[in-house]
Amino acid sequence: MTPVRLALAIAGVALLVLLLMVNLPGSDRYPFSTHMLLHMFLVALLAPALVLAFRDQLNWQPAAGLAVVACGLEFIIVWGWHLPALHHAARQNLWVFIAEQGSFLGTGLLLWGTALGGRRGRPGSGTANLAGLGALFLTGMHMTLLGALLTLAPRVLYRHAVTPPDDALFDQQLGGILMLVIGGLSYLAGSLVLLFRSLQAPSLPDPDRRPS
Repeated sequence: MTPVRLALAIAGVALLVLLLMVNLPGSDRYPFSTHMLLHMFLVALLAPALVLAFRDQLNWQPAAGLAVVACGLEFIIVWGWHLPALHHAARQNLWVFIAEQGSFLGTGLLLWGTALGGRRGRPGSGTANLAGLGALFLTGMHMTLLGALLTLAPRVLYRHAVTPPDDALFDQQLGGILMLVIGGLSYLAGSLVLLFRSLQAPSLPDPDRRPS
């Protein structure tokens, strides 16, 4: 591992520890926006960074079918944990909190791994790249939709014990904006990378075509 990668890895771990400490369950003292920042860090920043950092060691080739499954799981995990009942359970119970964050990181690694996997210089087939592109694009779309719903909601969807209603609504809107910006840019960047790979991938010969 190069010094730059090592420094980035240390910085990523330090930021993860800080965000986890800030969001430890047991009270509603921390804002909703910091909880959202932790979510987006796990699925849209840390997961792709880990995949890109260790894909040479894992040598995990992209798979079209698995990318579709990963996209579906990511949708269920993201929207499920943002249901008010599950969200508040994660804010109050340590084990639920661990399950929440672990599922975010796990599905994030699965999605980005199936989309961006493969050793450098040995990208996946055009079909796998297009499937990964579609999976990242659809994930970015539904996260953008969720972020827009949080930003435009006329009332507070999640309880905030120590903030006035106006401050709580602004905090919820800030959380939605974080999802829109971080998620939108991350999944857009991943989609563009896979689009470039698809254009560069060698086309497979047509088995039904006879040489002239």
